[in-house]
Amino acid sequence: SQVAQMEGLKTTTEQEVRSTGTPEFDALFPGGGLCAGSITEWLSPAPGAGVGTLALLAARGVLARGGMLVICDSQRLLYPPALAAVGIDLAQVIIVQAKDAADHCWAIDQALRSPAVALVYASLAELDDKTSRRFQLAAETSGAIGLLLRPATARGQPTWAEVQLAVTPLVS
Repeated sequence: SQVAQMEGLKTTTEQEVRSTGTPEFDALFPGGGLCAGSITEWLSPAPGAGVGTLALLAARGVLARGGMLVICDSQRLLYPPALAAVGIDLAQVIIVQAKDAADHCWAIDQALRSPAVALVYASLAELDDKTSRRFQLAAETSGAIGLLLRPATARGQPTWAEVQLAVTPLVS
């Protein structure tokens, strides 16, 4: 917030807030929803913990207002019928499968810069502070929302994400 004030950028309270469509999700975020032009990191304790599904459920509500969802799937794990099962219109989805880590980061950056993109969803095991800042500036440029899935070990590391959500699955 302090850097945004020095740069003359909008603060969280001045940014457009986009509802996830679920009041319980909205309550987790500053301003009561996902802020346009911001990055949110979803921290997962392990693969398969359901963090990606939660991020997609949050994206579903934002997509109801229009725009495209770009999914940067470098691991090639995405199953499009699962997106439809959580209520995401596949006509609003663009899937990018980069060949290496550098192209993966480039694809995320370019998608975040596009004014036609509402959300960018990507998984990143490693993210340095310079790349994090690049993503945050790209999102601010277009108003896109970045949903980055990261390992729980990223907690406490330098980041330019507006929010880091540490998700812990519960046994039911």
